[in-house]
Amino acid sequence: MRPDAYVPSFPEALFALFPESVRPALRRLARDFGERLEEIRIRKGRPLEIVAPPEEGFLRGDGRLISVPEEALRLHVEEFERLVARLTEYSTYARESGWREGFLYLPGGHRVGLSGRGTPLPDGGFRLVEVSSLNIRLARTLEGAAAPLYPYVFSSARRDAPPSLLLIGPPRSGKTTVLRDLVQRASDGIPGVWRGSRVALVDERGELASLADGVPRLPVGARTDVYEGVPKSAALAMALRSMAPAVVAVDELASREELALLWDMRRAGVAVWATAHAPSREDFLRRLVAADLLLPFDLYVVLRRGAFLPEVASIEDASGKTLYRSTAEPRGFGRSDRPEVRPRGVLASEGSASFGRREA
Repeated sequence: MRPDAYVPSFPEALFALFPESVRPALRRLARDFGERLEEIRIRKGRPLEIVAPPEEGFLRGDGRLISVPEEALRLHVEEFERLVARLTEYSTYARESGWREGFLYLPGGHRVGLSGRGTPLPDGGFRLVEVSSLNIRLARTLEGAAAPLYPYVFSSARRDAPPSLLLIGPPRSGKTTVLRDLVQRASDGIPGVWRGSRVALVDERGELASLADGVPRLPVGARTDVYEGVPKSAALAMALRSMAPAVVAVDELASREELALLWDMRRAGVAVWATAHAPSREDFLRRLVAADLLLPFDLYVVLRRGAFLPEVASIEDASGKTLYRSTAEPRGFGRSDRPEVRPRGVLASEGSASFGRREA
């Protein structure tokens, strides 16, 4: 079964930023691949590369993907520089911030990675002065992306007090997609299983909810309050003081200080959900955790990239006990069938084969 998907994959406003010479091919691409269209990589004077799992390739003038770069569309210098300027103007954040971080954030939760020639700044940072490559990562909301986690997170016995959890995985493993799906389920509830809870969503970069005039463009649930563009420390303090959440959710933990902030939320009786870039729990602990720092999480979920949906590689509890470990080989961009995703409100039994192997 294919998941129902909210697909802001290629809005017309984004089409309009591209040169007229490539728009027909991009429209054909979006029509053919739909929610699978994930990345458009544009390199100055070089072929346009497309990522649409389980396929990758270069874009030909008729909108087809090919493996031969010589036959692919490309943006020449002036077209490329005009596109960079338009993307910068379209961005939800200032050019200076984006060119320092290496990212632009677009309405709809889309993100544009930048690479090129940089220069150091007096404060020890850097900024790009010339862009040579763009990677447009298109936001996708896949309903049911977190389905294998539902039995571990939601149950009628817990009522409105879910466990705290950390989603760990390398880039492009689907952490943000899974977190958004969990937030929506926690907020809306699951009939007969979960009654729904208030969620405070800390969305510093506008990737999780993508507010437009204060209204989320991406589905995050009816009981979710969003803080967009607000630093984690300020957003968490405001949420605790004035919104009384049962759950707070944050993307991309990057420091021990942020971990300490989440522990403060736990002490206040709030469940915390977060994501972190790391290939494993052990790597996360080595990189970020001091020996005397208490961790606020009950569950550690390691994700890996699947052929279409994120895959759960393992789940451990706070003591390090393995609750679940996948017995399947990583699929990556393999051409195996897409994994089943259950309809809204339907949970898999704990013995389902889709859960791999539970540890005793």
